[in-house]
Order: sequence, then C-alpha cells, then structure tokens
Amino acid sequence: MHTRLFKTSDATALCEIFQQAVLQLGPSYYNTEQVRIWVNRTPTPQAMAQRMSDGRFVRVAVDDQNNPIGFMDLEQDGHIDLCYIHPDWARRGVGSTLLHEIEQFALHAHYPKLYSEVSEVGKPFFLRRSFKCLHTRHLCIDGINIHNYALEKPLTPS
Repeated sequence: MHTRLFKTSDATALCEIFQQAVLQLGPSYYNTEQVRIWVNRTPTPQAMAQRMSDGRFVRVAVDDQNNPIGFMDLEQDGHIDLCYIHPDWARRGVGSTLLHEIEQFALHAHYPKLYSEVSEVGKPFFLRRSFKCLHTRHLCIDGINIHNYALEKPLTPS
C-alpha cells in the first residue's frame, strides 16, 4: 500500500469505496433505514471528480496494482470532509497513513486545527488520534433520524 494524489480517473473507485464502507461497516452501528439513507448520499462519479478537484488536498491509498483502497480529503479551512477505506482494507493502517499525511500537510500550511463530522464507524479511529468530540449531531435526512459526531484536533507544530 502507498498513497498518492487524487486523479480524476479515481472517481468511480472512490464512489465504490464509499458505498462498500457504508454497506459493510455501517450496519454494525446504524439500522437498515439509516444505512440506506447514508448510502443514497454516495456522490456520482462526476460529482466525486468535481468535489475532489475543487482545490482541496486529497490523498488516495492504493494497492500494489495502483487500485484505490481508501481516501481522505482536506478542505482549505482544515475540514476533513470524506474519509473512507474499503472494508477489505479496514484496520490495516490505511486510515492512519492517510490521516498522517493530511495532518502533515495541514501543519505545513499552518492550519490551526483539523475538524470533521464522523460516523459511529469513524469515531473511535479519530478519538485514538487525539481528536476530541465536541458534540453529537442529530440529523434528519429524508425523514430518517441519524447521528454523527463533530470532532476537532488543534494543531501545534513540533
């Protein structure tokens, strides 16, 4: 596994990673309707390509054949918008590698903090990496109640 910058040709694979992560990991934390609402928010490949090419910093983890296996992005204000790892690669250091690279970029760019809204799936990962939970966010999407967490990590240069 190694990482690289996003390429437009990655968009379809990133959408598949998003869907598989939600469908395979989500049911451990959310009910069927909540998972359905979440997976229905998967961007189209065109929307994903546009989003990942809008000036944000994006790292894509790839396998030995250069196939995407995970990704994480960082908006210009320190917001981590998307962080998804294919379930076949979960808990194998992919997320840790991506977050380390995102954090190094943010430190170099003098961002004061990183912040995100994360699911039950991602919350333990971020808490283990010094993010603090600010509050639970209760959402209603298409009439379905679902929640996630607002997390934040101040950045200080070493």
